[in-house]
Amino acid sequence: MVLEITIPNEQIQLIKPIKTALEAHDNFIKPILTHPSSPSCKVIRTNLEDVPTYLSKYIDSNHLQVQRSTLELVSGKKAKNDILKFTKDWFSLYHAINDNTLIDRLIEHTPYRYSKYPPLLLFNNSTVRSFDHDVWKYNVPDDVRGQYFHDLLKYLSNNDNESTYRYIGINKPIIYDDVMRQPKNIKIVYPSDSTDEIWCQLKQNGIWQVWNPLYTMFSRGNIKEKKRILDTFHGSCKDIDVVDLYCGIGYFSFSYLFNGARNVFGFDINPWSIKGLQEGLRLNKFGPTRCHFYNESNEMSIERIQQYRDSECNGEKLLIRHINLGLLPSSRQGWPIALKIIDIHSDLERVPDQRVTLHIHENVHIDQIEDDSFVQDTVIPGLRHLNAKYHYRKVHVEKIKTFAPDIWHVCIDIDVYR
Repeated sequence: MVLEITIPNEQIQLIKPIKTALEAHDNFIKPILTHPSSPSCKVIRTNLEDVPTYLSKYIDSNHLQVQRSTLELVSGKKAKNDILKFTKDWFSLYHAINDNTLIDRLIEHTPYRYSKYPPLLLFNNSTVRSFDHDVWKYNVPDDVRGQYFHDLLKYLSNNDNESTYRYIGINKPIIYDDVMRQPKNIKIVYPSDSTDEIWCQLKQNGIWQVWNPLYTMFSRGNIKEKKRILDTFHGSCKDIDVVDLYCGIGYFSFSYLFNGARNVFGFDINPWSIKGLQEGLRLNKFGPTRCHFYNESNEMSIERIQQYRDSECNGEKLLIRHINLGLLPSSRQGWPIALKIIDIHSDLERVPDQRVTLHIHENVHIDQIEDDSFVQDTVIPGLRHLNAKYHYRKVHVEKIKTFAPDIWHVCIDIDVYR
């Protein structure tokens, strides 16, 4: 169940700022509706399960009513019944299958939750409702499936340019111990002769991101952390240097570049991620002199940054103010490397505030977040054990998204200073 916000007529001026805030976080579901039992009120629909901090200032201070939606909503903005009705009508219209009992079984196993990642429509993973279910695989001829998918793609494209969407895929979980976080299990069901060269593009917070969904993870939920970097560190990024030890497709690196960082150094072992990142740099028109990204282990970061210092700075230390460690389920592999970077390459005397902030991403149980035990018993002692000459202070813990029941993907900001 997702949230709806009811706006009474006397507070109609709140619709625009709330809608704008929701759109900025990719949480708005259009259109805005008239309340069925109170025609003078408007209903703003969302894809949220809880009220986020950015909406609290509108809802709490104005005493707005928030309730759980009774509608089935999907990120593609088509309701469940729309897709199921399309499927039933399609089979009835084309007489592709004349067995009504079989059609009913197909409807029972037709998926209806999906995300739009041009040129891909990606349906959620499900063992019950899936085009990969046995009922679909063994009872619908290949040519019929192909025509159905072609027409479904056109239908779900809504008002978008029809050529924008060319593929239908089924999402699958990432293998837990895959260090490259590759979604290798994603299955492209249409077209049948699809290529590996599928490149998706999406603009979030005014920044383009490009990735290959077959080989690179992408999570819409990370938009919250990207926005936090843009907002929180806007002032502290100008003319300083940043290191991203797990840069991926530029999830967080691009936010620092957008904020005016002098240099961003990024490392990732997935060649598909770096290829998408390079295309993202081009689309965002980030100047090449600021961008230093390498398709190799972050263990090479010490050497690469030294090479830059020697060739561009006459060996002078850099003004490294932020080091991002964005790997799940844990970024601990990068902790000692981050501290070595501070030790060898950052001139703390000249860095603004004379400190470096580590942005440590981890999966943490909610109990350890609420009682602060993960930070106090694991993170700070772990860093101190690696290098005792620095002081370590928790600045902030950001809950980004749930990873599993009671497990949160968090970003822990730790200041490192003498």
